[in-house]
Amino acid sequence: MLSWFFAVLSGFALFFVAFLMVLSPLQESRAQAVLYTQFRSELAAATAPFGVTPIPPGSPVAVIDIQALGIRQVVVEGTSGEDLRSGPGHLRVTAFPGQAGTSVIFGRSTTYGGPFRDLPKLHRGDPIQVTTGQGVFTYQVEDVRRSGDPQPPALRADQSRLLLVTTDSSTLGALSTVYIDALLVGTPAVTPPRQAVLVPDYENEMASDPSALLPLALWLFALVATGVFAAWGVVRWGSGQTWLVVIPVLLAVLWGASDNAAMLLPNLM
Repeated sequence: MLSWFFAVLSGFALFFVAFLMVLSPLQESRAQAVLYTQFRSELAAATAPFGVTPIPPGSPVAVIDIQALGIRQVVVEGTSGEDLRSGPGHLRVTAFPGQAGTSVIFGRSTTYGGPFRDLPKLHRGDPIQVTTGQGVFTYQVEDVRRSGDPQPPALRADQSRLLLVTTDSSTLGALSTVYIDALLVGTPAVTPPRQAVLVPDYENEMASDPSALLPLALWLFALVATGVFAAWGVVRWGSGQTWLVVIPVLLAVLWGASDNAAMLLPNLM
């Protein structure tokens, strides 16, 4: 019994690693395609949000283009582990991209396609283009910083800064947090009054998302139930017919469990 338990645990661990490195990028790519279609339609209809009214987490709010790295990503509202599964996310307590103040955008470096993995390769002066419902804005990189480095100078009231945050990592172990400071070229867009937003701790950098715990428990229960059904089916129907039914269900359950388990990892990984 104990050997069976460790075999199942090892199998889940292997699938989890495969999910993080192979399957989660496919999931993020699909999410980006859906978000891009939605945001392009909103831009065409002039309904793309830019902070006038509260924006639901997970909604597309911008497209960020970094030609030097070949990056084009739809940015969603929110920075929880759940939000960052779909791509980079805008920290909701900061200024909106293109508006006066500092706008902070988080992005993963390793899992779910690692859209920001190459940010440490940026250099001073590299352009970063951001498209929102208020237009197209071009920023220029000021600095590439890591934890403990000096902060950039304070902004004037008529300036806009973009702060991109990720980790400097080529494996599942994050080495350090990386900050890309970029200053807007030109004048910021009109900044509408915004309601105060309170964000939970799990939307801060390197936080895990506890909202995944309950779904993960349910997926694990489904995994156990699938195993019990498989054992019963082998006796009742025979192994061939049983595994024909069980394997697709098992893969779906493992995918769901891995997806929620990944949300418990630091949100920048």
